[in-house]
Amino acid sequence: MSDRPPVQIGTPAQVIAGISALFAALGCLAAFPVVRGEMARAQNSRITMATILSTYDGRLIDGAHVAFTTAAGRRVEAQVASSRFRDMRVGTTVKIRYAPSTPAHTAVDSEESSAERLAMPGAFWAMAIAFGIGS
Repeated sequence: MSDRPPVQIGTPAQVIAGISALFAALGCLAAFPVVRGEMARAQNSRITMATILSTYDGRLIDGAHVAFTTAAGRRVEAQVASSRFRDMRVGTTVKIRYAPSTPAHTAVDSEESSAERLAMPGAFWAMAIAFGIGS
């Protein structure tokens, strides 16, 4: 038998606070790449025309798989989340915005406002803050 006292995790409030902090950190990490991509688009974005290759109607996000040519002449295929693309036919031409440094990862519907593009990461930040304050 050991003379060591039993390990105590903490009070229930401390355990809940720790779990809430973990969820807040995960929410912030999940939102960071989207916010970084939005910042890159805002700094030096380009607008071009893209052709819809296919569309998708997801549970949370609708959009299209598009192909476009950058200002540098490079052909790029990208996924663009936009409910506006949901009902469009394959072959339709749409206007998109992208950051020249990473065109495939930053392509967005140019008709969609910045507020609409930041809605999902904003929701993650709001949940993270709510969990942090609630603990």
